[in-house]
Amino acid sequence: MQQDPQHFLLLLLPVVGAALTAFYMFRLWFLVFAGQPRGYPAGSHGHGPGHGDHHGNPYDHAHESPAIMTWPLVLLAIPTVMIGWPWIILPFQTPVLEQLLEYGEPIRGVDLGAAHLYAMMASVLIATAGIGLAALYYAPPLPYFFRRRFESRVAVQRLGGLYSFLVHKWYFDELYDAAFVRPTLALSRLLSEFDRRVIDGVVNGSAGLTVLLSRMEGIFDRVAVDYLVNLTGRVVYVLGDWGRGLQTGRLRNYLMFLAVALVGLFVGVFAWIRA
Repeated sequence: MQQDPQHFLLLLLPVVGAALTAFYMFRLWFLVFAGQPRGYPAGSHGHGPGHGDHHGNPYDHAHESPAIMTWPLVLLAIPTVMIGWPWIILPFQTPVLEQLLEYGEPIRGVDLGAAHLYAMMASVLIATAGIGLAALYYAPPLPYFFRRRFESRVAVQRLGGLYSFLVHKWYFDELYDAAFVRPTLALSRLLSEFDRRVIDGVVNGSAGLTVLLSRMEGIFDRVAVDYLVNLTGRVVYVLGDWGRGLQTGRLRNYLMFLAVALVGLFVGVFAWIRA
């Protein structure tokens, strides 16, 4: 069967990823559990960053976690081991994890059982390479021959830009900041300015115009409407006061006015008939 050379990446990339995983996991182990405490070198009592601390060097007082933290970890470790290695209890059973993988794997046309040994050897070699490289760089002090060649600070200087590229996580955060964060902030500032200058300006202008119209309406109400109402009231009052003078309350005056009115009425009717 002819193989595509590009498919070699399907092997190379997982191999590199597995080796890097072994490298950084044991780098972490060596930095935490191997060598002297970096903040408080061995033999120093209160002369590290915590100088003056009454408790002295924390390394001298290190102890196991309390039972409330230790026992849950132990209980979790038991099924963790059993799921991959059930032969500890049931020697003839297939591991549970392997059963799950076999159940979910696709049907193969080629039996890969013969490749299990090679896969195991390759995985061991890859893990050993990553662990060994971590030990050379981060294990306790090595002989001078190794130390001068495998020192993290020297490796940083040699790698230069590649180290900066990796330590900045491929500059993904900077790219994310430039592609999303900064444009979002710029758009937010633009919208804030639009809200403050345009929307708030329209709202405040409408409120100012409403206040101005209200004041003008108040002036019109006081000057025009109130003036006309008061003028009408005064005219009615004057006419009423004048008409009140016609009512004397004397009967003979009313009879005289009635007689005068009748005479005037007859004169008027006579003049209209004669015409």
